[in-house]
Amino acid sequence: MPNPLTLNMLAEAMCNAAWAEVNEDWSLASDEQREEFRLMARALLTTIEKAGYKVVPVEPTSEMIEAGTAAIQSSGFVDSATALGWSAMLASAPNIGDE
Repeated sequence: MPNPLTLNMLAEAMCNAAWAEVNEDWSLASDEQREEFRLMARALLTTIEKAGYKVVPVEPTSEMIEAGTAAIQSSGFVDSATALGWSAMLASAPNIGDE
């Protein structure tokens, strides 16, 4: 499983992309600049979620697999089982951490 995605990781990537032209990076950002990029990252994630999407790992976590399997096994219909399994997997996907 990949490392958990955090706001700091997103903020660092956004900072590095924004500052690429001036050859500066996250390590040179002030605390205030880092907080600004964290706020921008949070706003980006909020926009994604409001649009009905969720950022999830490429490979499902064991918790996601267990939740999906349990939801599918509890359903009597294949179509609804797939939808229930998907919903359960998304609900149990790890959230992006604040660190």
